[in-house]
Amino acid sequence: TLFPYTTLFRSQRSLADEYEVLEVIGQGSAGVVRRAVRRSDGTKVAVKKMRTQDEEMVNIAKREFDVLCALDHAHVIRSIDCFVTMTGVSLVLELFDGLELNAAIRAAPERRFTEDVSLNLFTQLLSAVSYLHGRSIAHRDVKSQNFLVAPSLECLKLVDFNAAGRLAEGESLRSEERRVG
Repeated sequence: TLFPYTTLFRSQRSLADEYEVLEVIGQGSAGVVRRAVRRSDGTKVAVKKMRTQDEEMVNIAKREFDVLCALDHAHVIRSIDCFVTMTGVSLVLELFDGLELNAAIRAAPERRFTEDVSLNLFTQLLSAVSYLHGRSIAHRDVKSQNFLVAPSLECLKLVDFNAAGRLAEGESLRSEERRVG
């Protein structure tokens, strides 16, 4: 496996016992993201639900959770919990209310950010990616839809780590040049 599992996936716990799952706040190719509240303390969270019985997809979700558990960076979404059931996997994540980067740009005056806002967000984006690379982790799906921007335009978070992977020792982040001929 790419990552040693850091959390026990205990079947005696259920998502419904620990979280009140609310409205849909996002949707991607791998699943639906819903707002939720932790019953024990009222903490607001996001729940990424992937309905699947495919063992490979379950392992991808577990790997995503493990990658996130190993990370602690201001501009990378944090993982909180994981539930595996017969019908799929639910990842409980930090709730970050924001728009996808491309949507935030479209919503901005004149459909663009000021230079100061752009510089600040781009610095945060680079900081997140550099942090991952410094830990030999490749996100593998860096695109505007995988960055959430706060309504204030002051903070950005990298999300959606289902394609992420840890590089083997000595493996490079650079792709090899291929010659056709």
